[in-house]
Formats: sequence, C-alpha cells, structure tokens
Amino acid sequence: MSYSWVFSKLFVAVGFLTCLASAQAAIPAVPPEILAQLQNMSPAEQKALARQYGFDLDRVLGGGIEVGADDGQRSALGAPGEPLEPIQRVDLEEESPSEDLAKEEAVRSTVLKRFGSSLFDSEVGTFAPVDNIPVPEGYRLGVGDELRVMLIGKEQGDFLLLIDRDGSVTLPKLGRVVLSGLSFPEAKQLIEKRVSQQLIGSEAILSMGSLRSINVFMAGEIKAPGNYSMSALSTLSQSIFIAGGITDTGSYRAVELKRQGKTVRSFDLYDLLLFGDNSGDARLQSGDVVFVPVAGPQASINGEVVRPAIYEFENGDTIDHLVNMAGGVRATGNPHQALLKRYRSGSSLPSMSNLDLREAESLEMQVRDGDALSVAKMSDRVSNPIAIDGDTKLDALIGWTDGLRIADVFTNLDADVEPTADLNLSLIVRRTNSLNDIVVLPFSLTEAVLSPSSADNMELQPFDRIMILPQPTADKAAIVSLDAENIDAGAIEGNTRLNLLAPIVKRLERQTRSGARARVVTVAGAVREPGLYPLIGDGSIADVIALAGGYLDAAYLERAEVRRILIRDSQEAEVEILNVNLTKASDTAFKLIGRDTLRINGIPNWSTEDTVELSGEFLFPGIYTIFEGESIANLIERAGGFTRDAFLSGAQYFSSSARESQALQLKKISASVNRQLASRKSAGELTESSAGRAIENVIDEELLGRVVIDLQGIVDGDETANTLVENGDTLYVPKYTNTIAVVGEVYEPGTFRFEEGLTLEQYIQIAGGTTNYALNKNTYLLKADGSVRFYRSSALKNLMRFDADVMNGIEAGDAIVIPTNLDYEPPLTRVSAITSVVFQSLTSIAAFLNITKQ
Repeated sequence: MSYSWVFSKLFVAVGFLTCLASAQAAIPAVPPEILAQLQNMSPAEQKALARQYGFDLDRVLGGGIEVGADDGQRSALGAPGEPLEPIQRVDLEEESPSEDLAKEEAVRSTVLKRFGSSLFDSEVGTFAPVDNIPVPEGYRLGVGDELRVMLIGKEQGDFLLLIDRDGSVTLPKLGRVVLSGLSFPEAKQLIEKRVSQQLIGSEAILSMGSLRSINVFMAGEIKAPGNYSMSALSTLSQSIFIAGGITDTGSYRAVELKRQGKTVRSFDLYDLLLFGDNSGDARLQSGDVVFVPVAGPQASINGEVVRPAIYEFENGDTIDHLVNMAGGVRATGNPHQALLKRYRSGSSLPSMSNLDLREAESLEMQVRDGDALSVAKMSDRVSNPIAIDGDTKLDALIGWTDGLRIADVFTNLDADVEPTADLNLSLIVRRTNSLNDIVVLPFSLTEAVLSPSSADNMELQPFDRIMILPQPTADKAAIVSLDAENIDAGAIEGNTRLNLLAPIVKRLERQTRSGARARVVTVAGAVREPGLYPLIGDGSIADVIALAGGYLDAAYLERAEVRRILIRDSQEAEVEILNVNLTKASDTAFKLIGRDTLRINGIPNWSTEDTVELSGEFLFPGIYTIFEGESIANLIERAGGFTRDAFLSGAQYFSSSARESQALQLKKISASVNRQLASRKSAGELTESSAGRAIENVIDEELLGRVVIDLQGIVDGDETANTLVENGDTLYVPKYTNTIAVVGEVYEPGTFRFEEGLTLEQYIQIAGGTTNYALNKNTYLLKADGSVRFYRSSALKNLMRFDADVMNGIEAGDAIVIPTNLDYEPPLTRVSAITSVVFQSLTSIAAFLNITKQ
C-alpha cells in the first residue's frame, strides 16, 4: 500500500467529515476536488472508506449530496474552539458471521476487559482550554495566543493583545512586535525592553491570556475519528480522551503522532498506565494526525491477580511480563497452580499447561497471541489449625504454634468452659498419617490446667481437635435392654454426648482398611449413656466406661460381659464371650479391641422406681415403692390394714400387665367390629352417622386392666387368693354401700336400696320390668368384686330361672344387667346394640363402678 493512497484517503475522509459536520438545516456540499479523489479510488477502496467513516457511498456518487463550493456553507475545519460533531455511522450491510463472532467477543469482554479500556471509556466532548494555569516551559507562542499587557507609570493602560496571522501584535504607541515562535519569557523580555526604551517613565507587566486552539485529526482505531479543535497544550493522551478512547481492536502500545506526513513519535500508553511515565506523551501542534493502529498480539490473565484483564504485549514478552502487567499475584493466589490455555497453529483444539509461577522455567516462557493464563485461589483451609469443640466458650478455631499445650489453650476453667462440661474426661482427635486417619486420645482437663507438669497437659499438633465433653446423663430406656444388639438411634436422640461423638465414630468406621477392625466399641447396660463409642487411649475398660458416663447405681460389677468377634485361620467369624470382674484392678485394665461389645449387667431385683398405688379405705393410703415378688397381702400390712367402713367385696384391682393385654384385645375387637360396620354401610344397611361411631369411644380406657380378686380371702390368709403386684398396679377399696344396681333394658334403670331376701326378678320389677328390647335369657348378675353369674333358663318355657346360688347370692353392691335383643331392632339402629353385646361385661363394670364410687 503506497503512502499516496493513504494521504488521498485521509484527504477524502477529512473532506467528507467536514461536510457532514456542517449545519443540519442546509444541504452539505462536497467540494469537486474531494469528489474527484473519491472517484479515482477503486470500488473496494471506496467501500472501505465509506464503511470506516460512516457515509452513504451510493448517495454521494449518485448525486444525492450537492456538489460545489459554497462560501456560506464553509467547513468548520480549523475554526478555533468548535469541535467536529460525532457522526452516526450507517450500517451498510447485513450482519455477517464475523459480526456474530464480534458479538460473542463482546459477551466475553463483559467478563474480562482489555486493560486501559475503562480509563478511556468516556463520551466524546470538547476539550475546553484552561487559561488559568502556568504556561509550561518551552511553550512557543503562535497565532491565536492572547497576551495581556498592563502599563504603569507615566503611561497607563490595560491591553489584551492577540497574535495575528503574521505572528505579531500591535502595541499602542509602540507599533507591531513579532512574537510568534518565541517562548513566553522571551516575549516578556522583548516587550518590557521596548516599553522601557520608547516609553520613558513607564513599565510593562506581561501575562498570558487565552491560549490558542489547534486542529488535530484523530484517525485509525479511535471510537470517534475525525478532526478536533483542542487546546494548544493538549497532548497525545489527552487527544485520545477527547475522541472517546480506543476501540476494542485498537493498539495501546503504538499510538503514532504524524506531522507533515512523517511519524514523529510513537507513544506506548502502557508506560503511562502502568508506570506513570509520560515522557513519550508529546504536545500536539495544529495539523497533527494522531493514528491508532490495529492492536498487536494479546493475552488474558484471570483469577487471583491484582488486575485481571486482556493485555497487549510485545514480541519477546514472557509470562513474567504478563504477570507483572497484571500487578502480580494476590496474597490469596496460589502461584503453584496456574493454568495456561494456548491456541497452537495447526491444532483444532487449544491445549492446557500447568505452570508454577515460582519457577524460572514457567516465568521465562514466551507469551503467544491468544494465551489465557488463570491463577488459582489459595485454599481457605489453614496449615496450622487447632479446632475446639463441645462445652467450651473459646473460639472454634485457633492457630497452632510449636510447643503449644492444653494448659496454653485453657487458662481458666471458669471462663473457658461451660458449667455443664465434664472436667474429668476430654478428648483429642489427632491425625496419624497422610490418609487423614485419626486416633482418639483421652485426657483430664482439670489435671492439665491445674497440674501443667502432668501427662494430661499434652503437647498439641497441627489439625488436632480438642473435644470438651458434656456431663453424662442417665438414659433409663437404654438400661432396660442389656442386649447391645437392640440399641438403636432412637434411644440416643437428644443425647448430646453421643451426638458430639457420632461424627468421630463414623470417621473411625470409614477409615477401616481390609483386614483391620474399626476402633469403635459398643457399651450397653447399666451405664449412664449406653451407645457406640470410639476406642480411646489403649482401650482399657476403665477409659471406655468413663466415656460412657460411668456406672449406674444398679451396675453389677462382679460380672461384666465382653462379646468379641474372632476371625479364625479359615476366615470364619466366631463369637467369644469373656466374663470380667470389674471389682478387680487387673480386670479393670482389661484391653478392649475394635468392634467389642461391653455389657454391664444390672444388680438382680434392683428397683428404685417400681410403685403401686393404694387408695380408698386403707388406714395409710398412698403410693408405695415395691420390691421384687411383693404381694397384695404384704402391701395391705404395710398400709396398716383397712378402715371400719371398708367394703372388701367391692375392691377394684387394676393390673398394668392386664391393662396392656386387654388394650390389645380391644384393638382387635374394635377392628373386627369396624369392618362389619363398613360392610353394612356399603350394603346400605347403615347410615353415615351410624357407621361413624367409633368403638373406642364406647369403652372407657380406664376400665381396662380390671382383675377379679378375693380380697376377703387374702385378708383371711388364703394363699391361693394372694397375688403378686407389679409396677403401675392400683388397688381401690370403696366404702360399704347398701345398694344394688339394675342396668340395661329396664324401664327405670338405677340404684336401689338393698333388701335382704329379695330375688333377682323382684329387683327387676322394682326397676319397672324389662322392655321389649330385653334379651331375658342372657340376664346376669355382676358381683361387686367384678365376677359374673348367669342364670339357668328353662328349655320349655322362656322364663327366668336362676340357680339357687344366684338367687341366694345377691349382695349389697351387686348389679343386675339385662342385655339388648339385637334381633328386635331394625338394621339401621343396630350399631349401639352391637357394641353393647360385644362389650356388655365392660359396660356393666362401668355402671357398677359408678354405683360403688357414689
């Protein structure tokens, strides 16, 4: 490409930009010489020029713009203080694949921008001359500069002088003085000398006024190229600010200053941006051209560096230069882990290389165009942590130093640990190898702090975890079952000590290798906190028992059991049971191994909470703590016997074991009846409301567990009538009542005065007789002690004929029950009858209890 073509292109561009920058009210005119230059270019050159400078080529060549010179429409080129307005470029072509790639590049640039782009990213505007700054040394006066001359003395005056086109000013009474090309000190000396010589008795004071404006053309990869009017003090860097900065494809490393067709200066903006060196930032002159070429090779650096960006580099630059341009690696960066992505010529895919920015080999590697260097972030983990966990008030993490011990961390037990902490047993979880395997070491926090010279004041290592355990709490539910196989997670829910140690147990189980045992043991039975624990220290039983909270009062120490799994030579497992006497010091030192199960038996017949309630007509009623094998007769003796009003035949004894059994039966019967109700409902025999009645609502749960006892026989010493009591049993003895109840299908059910000699039929007649719904053949007598006696019916007549025992056995407190005849009722009303028949005995008991308690 010849220089003549370049200058002709610039000439045409200047002309068109000048025309397009004129007032919008008038039609711009294109000078004939500019149009001729444009027509002499090839079609490709014409299109390239039109695309770069944003004018419609077809409109110009087709006559859409008036051709000819017009003095009234003179270009603003060279007008001081009037910048050329920016031109809105015209899109001449449809979007091409290259434009799509440019859009993708723009998206990527939002993540990582070119270095320096944000500095010059400003809107185009005028660069207003600054008049109140000192004139720099070396500034040469020229056409358009203003001087202010003040005369004092014999001749007085204040004159503002403008250097005209011939480079001179006219001084009153002194004539013309040529100042163009002189420095300000030289001009000041010249004028002062002329005044002192020609105006005797007067003195001149000289100062600078407004500085002249210069016209500079901005070309190349500038965001808004064109001709600009700016201050005569403007420099290369300032002109780039005025023109809106450099485009994404422009170079920051080789900005050229052209003067009279020659390149007089090449300015590297990186010297100014990186090092503050403006020695290459030359002052501009009118007519200068600032040209920004296309950018050279570029590489990006991202990650943990001070200035992540895309940098333009020079040939021969290395990775070290690139890192230095980015400000170096941050303190949080990991220089050992840098990743270089490189595009190689001839390869279809880029390659990745791992670099260590601490090694000379990596730093001296030359940078290539398109390289992308990423510096990884250093891990958030620290190299010397000591973790503190559990019942402590200290921070969760501290730094390790050489020689650090327990007493250096915990200096005051009152201030450093919670009141609930177990000061007798704490743990250190320590790494043992590069695989992060752990071992658990016990120590006494009290001994470590109060006796720093003791072995408990252990020296700490990096990555140790100090665990301050909470005080143990007895778990009654876990003591009941001495079988370690039955301990599940539900039994230890909310147990803070076991929850604190659970992650340690899991880690010990995970680190187990083939052929090795997990260093965990199971403790069951009469300890405060049964469960799965880490095997601590040397594995002695004493250490493991202390970890489980210690023994309970009910612990039987003369015979503890260790269940151990042995692997024979044939690779078959065999269970071995070992008995240990924990009252002997030698056995206390017995060493457990991984996966052992230690079971602490409970003392036989030990009970501190089993009770039975005696209420009613006892001399000393109340709740009594019982022992294993205690009987009702013994409890009566402890309660002082009965009062004179006690009604022994009406005693009500409720057994906890019988209650559980009857409740189970009730659920079975309830389910069966509900299935019948559902079947009848589906057949249309029952309504929704009738079928919705629940069996459980008919039966009072308080009635469950009733057991018939012969309390009079027990008092009389009949051993066959005596019964052993259990935890939760109750015995109620009511006062004597001289009444008898008639319930069920009679017209007036209720309680009536007992009269000696009246028969069962007579009591029914007193209650108004039976109703039409009565099932007379199933009438029975419910005795005050809960037993039931039926009558014997006649095979020939439907008459009520009772045994002589029944007829003569009616006593005060009894109840006569007449059941309901289900066959008499229509299907839709049978629900209540069904429940009455199924539970007629329980219903009778409820009625009887209500009578006897009145």
